[in-house]
Amino acid sequence: MIKFNNLTGSQKILLKEQLERTTTMEDFLNVIHNEFDLSNCKVGMVTGKMLSAGMINTILPMVNPILKNGK
Repeated sequence: MIKFNNLTGSQKILLKEQLERTTTMEDFLNVIHNEFDLSNCKVGMVTGKMLSAGMINTILPMVNPILKNGK
C-alpha cells in the first residue's frame, strides 16, 4: 500500500501524463477514482471547503458542463 505522498517523482509524472491524456472530465475523474482508494480518505473541513470552492469557482466554469436534471 503506497500513499500519494510516498509516490516517486517518476510515478507522479506518469499519473500526470495519464490525466493529461483524458478527453473528458468523466475520464479525468475516473483515473483518480481508479488509481486511489478514495473511499478510505476522510475529507477534513478545510480540505472540503478548498475542494468545493475550487470546483465551483474555477474547474466547473472552465469545463462548463450541462446540468443533468436541467434545473
